[in-house]
Amino acid sequence: MNARRFVFVRSVLAALALLGTGLVAPWAHAGLYDHEKQSVTSGDLEDIDYWNAKWNMERLEEAIKSHQPEGAIAVQLGAEQRALDELLRKYPNHQELKQWRERAAQVLAQIDPNANRMEEFREGCLWAEGDYRLAYATYGAAKLAAAHRHWEEAHDWARMAVENFGYLRQRLGKNDRVANWPPEFVTWINQTAPQAEQLKAETAKHLH
Repeated sequence: MNARRFVFVRSVLAALALLGTGLVAPWAHAGLYDHEKQSVTSGDLEDIDYWNAKWNMERLEEAIKSHQPEGAIAVQLGAEQRALDELLRKYPNHQELKQWRERAAQVLAQIDPNANRMEEFREGCLWAEGDYRLAYATYGAAKLAAAHRHWEEAHDWARMAVENFGYLRQRLGKNDRVANWPPEFVTWINQTAPQAEQLKAETAKHLH
């Protein structure tokens, strides 16, 4: 399944789940290669949800270190817990996913239950930067797909990464709400954006 179709199918399944149709569970567990996913115990996964989760859990520690509002952390972690639960249904023996799930539960248990869930992250907190997360996740998925020689998926993810790096670089050029970004992350954008473009070009050579 290519990246665009994957995103479409995932959106449809999510909508059906919200509607309570009862159709999602049978579809979600009917994969021919599910047994291979169940045997995975460690390492990066060729799964965009994994890369989103990895981004979010890295940002969690930054948010705590910088004393971001508890309510904002609670809302973000609540969504991340659900995403990790879904990942663990696909990869039940993956140790890093288990550790992330435990860490999320641990932090949520420490948050003040009366913390204002309407609070937002302060400017400069990368957890609130959707374009940054998408650039990170799609680039990670593209590199791994290319390593596995899954060229169509790799090219699709690389194309998306290039687009998102483009948005980020435009913001840097315009100084658009980036003054408080950590310098090392600005460096990462400037260094990785050309690599994403190169990966897009290289994977395109393998398409028919």
